[in-house]
Amino acid sequence: APPAEIAPPGPLAAGERGRPMSPVDVAWLRMDVPANLMHIHGVLVVEGEPSLDEARRVLGERLTRIPRFLQRVALDGSRFVWTDDSAFDLSRHVTEDRLAEPGGERELAAAIGAQLARPFDRRHPLWEFRLLRGYRGSDTVVFGRLHHAIGDGVALMVVLLAMTDLSPSGPATLDPALSASSLAINPFLALFRH
Repeated sequence: APPAEIAPPGPLAAGERGRPMSPVDVAWLRMDVPANLMHIHGVLVVEGEPSLDEARRVLGERLTRIPRFLQRVALDGSRFVWTDDSAFDLSRHVTEDRLAEPGGERELAAAIGAQLARPFDRRHPLWEFRLLRGYRGSDTVVFGRLHHAIGDGVALMVVLLAMTDLSPSGPATLDPALSASSLAINPFLALFRH
């Protein structure tokens, strides 16, 4: 059963500074109720079972370049702000579970369904990726969740694409001088330009 209420964000700690949240992001936070969480979800199937350490390395390299993924929500008086999470721990945000046997669609739906009613801990950044092992026997499903205050469905697609490589032999590039051929393969990479 979902919790009766979602705990509000805590205040800024002494000496901490925050950046005011946009009115739209504040609205998403205020609409967040246990019966209707303002979360965006995405699923990506990966062949095989990459190690948890490798998943954390890739996600750490790619997502921590986006400041919002290192920030938590706080209150500055009565105003919602983003502030760096001084206790950021990637292992809190990238976890793993094994699907029940036989690891088919039904078991995947049950595993994802168990996560849908779980609110984020507002003491930390509002996102997570869970590796669901044993899908179709030996594959992995990457189940991503992020709060709508961080971004919408398009933002989650950009995040999922940031996790992927342009080719099996090399990483995706966040280089602002992206080549035309790279953009033709993955046009979402243009969104990472500064």
